[in-house]
Amino acid sequence: MKQLLIVLSILFFISCSPKVEVPEDILRQEEMKAVMWDVMRAQYLANQVARTDSLTNVSAETKVLTGKVFEIHKISAKDFEKSYSWYLKNPQLMSVIFDSLLVQKQREAYGENERPDANERKLDRKLLLDE
Repeated sequence: MKQLLIVLSILFFISCSPKVEVPEDILRQEEMKAVMWDVMRAQYLANQVARTDSLTNVSAETKVLTGKVFEIHKISAKDFEKSYSWYLKNPQLMSVIFDSLLVQKQREAYGENERPDANERKLDRKLLLDE
């Protein structure tokens, strides 16, 4: 019952919030989600490379791989940073992006039709940020 009240309160709050329009010079939510997903994967890969090669600088490797992500998505680092900053100032939209990323991570980790149990769900946010 308590969970139902919390969910209803959140839905009420969201429905009463004014509709925020994404400016033309900001990446759309779906594009931002795709870029963020690839950036996180690039960061993970850079950490993995650094673990196996002691001569690899994690920061430099991350910068190179992130640059490749931006090339693939045909955006600049400045475009990404500007969009990321804008979404941080609009948490209701950023929350949707993070929730989508979390679901995407769950599907990757648990499979399309499997659902994690309660103990696994507690780790999901940590998995999303750590990998």
